[in-house]
Order: sequence, then structure tokens, then C-alpha cells
Amino acid sequence: LKQYSQRNTLEYASLSIHQSHIKLLPNMFSQSTSKATIAALLLFARLSLAQENFNFELISSSSSGTSKDQPVAFTASFENLWARDRHPFAYPSGSEHWSPFVFATHSPEYVMWEEGGMASPGIELIAETGGIGILRNEVRAQQDEKYVLSYDITSMIPDAFEGASVSTGSSSLCADEDHPLVSSISMIAPSPDWFSGQYNLRLHDGTNWYRKIEVYVYPWDAGTEEGERYSLRNSPTSPQEPILPFMPGSSEDKVFVSRGNNGLEIEPVGITTFELDGPSQECSSASASSVLPSADVAMDSSSQFIIRVKRAGESRLRKVNCSVWASRRPNKRCKKMTRTLQGRRTGVRVQTLCPATCMNK
Repeated sequence: LKQYSQRNTLEYASLSIHQSHIKLLPNMFSQSTSKATIAALLLFARLSLAQENFNFELISSSSSGTSKDQPVAFTASFENLWARDRHPFAYPSGSEHWSPFVFATHSPEYVMWEEGGMASPGIELIAETGGIGILRNEVRAQQDEKYVLSYDITSMIPDAFEGASVSTGSSSLCADEDHPLVSSISMIAPSPDWFSGQYNLRLHDGTNWYRKIEVYVYPWDAGTEEGERYSLRNSPTSPQEPILPFMPGSSEDKVFVSRGNNGLEIEPVGITTFELDGPSQECSSASASSVLPSADVAMDSSSQFIIRVKRAGESRLRKVNCSVWASRRPNKRCKKMTRTLQGRRTGVRVQTLCPATCMNK
């Protein structure tokens, strides 16, 4: 249960689940209730609220008086917490650094990265080398499709001492009602394919934009390269594996693991903060030119796309179009992620390419 709830803070309406609450769960059941049963119930609760995310831990948030229907600007910053005393095993003293951070505000249709997903070529490159070129092109392509509203790229942190920080330009990130989410990523370096950031963090409380929101972020494995130490130029992972968070396990002899008051744990590697700068003409203009297709004008793409299907226990790639794929069982098929020719996730779901067929699905 500790492993499962390590970094999971959930705020959903009036319901709040946090690690401190998880400790109380056994008291809600009889002495004979197994931890496995409790864990299964917790998993069910998590899946039942699947629209919320568990990739960061909320530190604090404060609401503004600015309605979410008004386009606004935010400034993002990152403070390093990755340090020897927090993450002692094999810590790379003298070479520790962070690559440039990529931040993007977007609609729910765009997925920069997510737990259990497959890293796109852009995510793979930044996780393995810190290179931002491919991811920047991926983000720009989604900006052209109106699913990304704005993005910014910071400088790197060349010396990752505790407290070192970096930020975007002032008012560089725009958000509006159609694009209320923000995702970010940076390489933890040196490493095989490890990174941190957050995905799909909502910048409003349901009514108003946050004046300020701070979250702890944690280390992740992109699933593209082998290696258990802080090293570069490792063998590729074949086949590619899903993006997963680091978990405590049963030994201190693992990267990012430390021993705390509650036993082995993964401490955060940084704090990401988003501060509201307020309405701006630039963001209003960006919002006006990034209107998502509405239901009455939605048109499906005529192009073919690639999805992964399973037949007789075998997984394979298939080239389809909207009428062939999404017209049957749209409730399920419209949520599928499209793939590259190599089978990697593109970050674009079927419903993005087939809005008319997937309408209201």
C-alpha cells in the first residue's frame, strides 16, 4: 500500500486521498482483511477516478478570482530536490544535471507522456540524451492541429545542487478553457532514460484559474534503454517497455530509493510551480486562433493511421481509417492511441483524427 500510494495525492471534488489516509485503511476493515484485498479496493477506486492523475503530489494551491473562461498567462518554474541525502544510492556527484525543460499547455486530446504509455520518439530522445529537437517538433505539430496552445523551453540546470532552479519566460505559457492542462519533462542526467516532470496537470479548480499551484514531481523510466545506474550509452530496451515510475521495492541499493520514517520510499526530485500572470492580449490572440473543432463542424481526417491490435494473443500494427476503425465500437476504439510505423505512440488518439465518428463517445 505504501508503494502504491507513495506519490499519489488526489483531489476530486470533495474527496481527498493521500498517503496519510491510506495508513487508516486497515482500520476500516476486520483483522482478517488482507492487505491484498485493501490494495485491490484502492486500485478500483483509482481506476474509477481515471480522469484524474497520479503522477505528481500536490503541495499547495490557491485560487484566483479569474474565471477559467478567460485566456490567461502562466509562468512555470522548477526547483531541484534531487540530491545525495535524498537519493543516496550511486548518486553521480560532479556530473549531475538537468536537461532543458519542455512545458506545454494543451487540451485533453494531446498526450505528451503518461504512465503506462509508450514513449514517443521525442520523449525517448529527451529521456536518453536531453535533446529537445524531436519533442519540440511533435509539440509544434500538435499546436498546428490546435491541441497544444503554447509551449516554452527553459535553459538546462548544469549543476544540480539542491535548490537550483530554472523558469520559463514571464507569461510565456497561455491557457484557456479548451487548453487547461500542462505537461512538462526534463532528463535526469546522466542516466539511461530517466526523466521527471508531470502530465495533464489542470491549471484551474473547476471555476477559476489557480493563482499559484505547486507540485512535487518524481523520477520516471521511459522504457527505452537498459541500465540501473547513472550512465549514458546503454543498450536499447527491446521490445520497448511502457513509461513507469520508480518504486521503492525491498532494497536501499536502488537509484532514487531512500529510507524514511515509513521505511523505503522514493522522495521527489523536484518542485514544479505554476504562477498566474493574469489575462494577456497575446494569450487572447493565441486562444482565438486555437479553437478546437466544434461538434457541428467536426470533420474526420481522410488519411490512414496506424493502431496496435491484438489477434489470437498476438500484437500487430494495422493501417486503418476513420470509417474502417472508429465506426465500430467507437466507445472503445476512439480512445486508442495511434502509432508510428515503428509501433511507438504518437501522442494522438483516434478521437482526435476522427472527431465526427467519435462525437460524444
